[in-house]
Amino acid sequence: MATKRNGAPSVASEVAIASVVAVTTRLEKRRLQVVTVVRDEHGRRIAARIPDREVAALLPRSILVANGDPEPELLATIAAILKRTVLGRRVRVWEFRGQRYLAFLSWNCVRFRAGG
Repeated sequence: MATKRNGAPSVASEVAIASVVAVTTRLEKRRLQVVTVVRDEHGRRIAARIPDREVAALLPRSILVANGDPEPELLATIAAILKRTVLGRRVRVWEFRGQRYLAFLSWNCVRFRAGG
C-alpha cells in the first residue's frame, strides 16, 4: 500500500470509490464497531470498517449516550440509524495495517444534478 508524504494512508489502488450495500454493528470489548460491505465499480463486494471519527459524524452521541454507559438494547437503535444514513452512499475505501476502512466523500466531490 502506498503512503502519502504526511504518513497518512493513501487510497488503495484496488478499491478507490465504492457504494455501501450492507451495514453491521457489533460490540468489541464493549466498544461500538461498524462494519460495512461495499461494492466497487467492478461489482466486487468488500468488507470495510467505518472509523470512529466517521461514526461520530453520523450519530448524535450526546443524545443517544448521554450518560456514557448505554444499555446494550441501544445497539438496535444505532444500527437502524446507521442503515438509514449509510446504505447506498458512495465512499472512498483504503487499507491500513491489514484492515479496510471507508470514508464518506467530501462536499467537494458532490455535484447536484442540473434542474429547472
